[in-house]
Amino acid sequence: MKGYYNLIALKSDKINILVVGGGKAAFIKVSSFLKRGCKVTVLSPSISPKLLEFKDKIKIIKEKYKKDYILDKHLVVIATDNESLNSKIRKDCDDLYKIYIDSSEKEKTLGFNTCQRESENMIFSLNTKKVCPKATSYIANKIENKLYMYDEYVNYLTRLREFLIDSIYKNEIMNFTCSDDFYYFYKKGYGDKVLEMFYYEFRKIHNKSHTD
Repeated sequence: MKGYYNLIALKSDKINILVVGGGKAAFIKVSSFLKRGCKVTVLSPSISPKLLEFKDKIKIIKEKYKKDYILDKHLVVIATDNESLNSKIRKDCDDLYKIYIDSSEKEKTLGFNTCQRESENMIFSLNTKKVCPKATSYIANKIENKLYMYDEYVNYLTRLREFLIDSIYKNEIMNFTCSDDFYYFYKKGYGDKVLEMFYYEFRKIHNKSHTD
């Protein structure tokens, strides 16, 4: 696929997804969205046995597609092998400004699933500009391993930001700590000591928090 991409993060538990189709393509998409905690509805006259394994986790509507079904959905997944129907769904989504993923027409889809990995404190999304899922997964696994190296550091920085939330020096201190030089001292166990040396404001707040 050519063109530019704008990757955004959505809060899974607030996203209503409609998957149109009941076969293999629908199963793959439903599996992925359920892992991320999304609310999924499947619409299809016939549902495969594999999809029925999710019957306690998703809403199933055994009906033919109608435009009304997408009105209250944030995202529509087109997962049928009927191009005439797929074309109609794409048009309905465009008319109603709905985001849609078309599993059958990669060049016509408005969006797509990205390869996603996460640690305790971080999450990232990766996709190749041209379709190559195996390569994307391979590189994502390598990045994920690197991610764990910085997981506790990100937790430290997050707590530090909350600690300094009302300080006029917050941005300056965060710029100072988000650097290779500070990371070196953090790994040695001297993070707070270095901050106390360079920032009186931090020392004052830090000491006060220990006496309260």
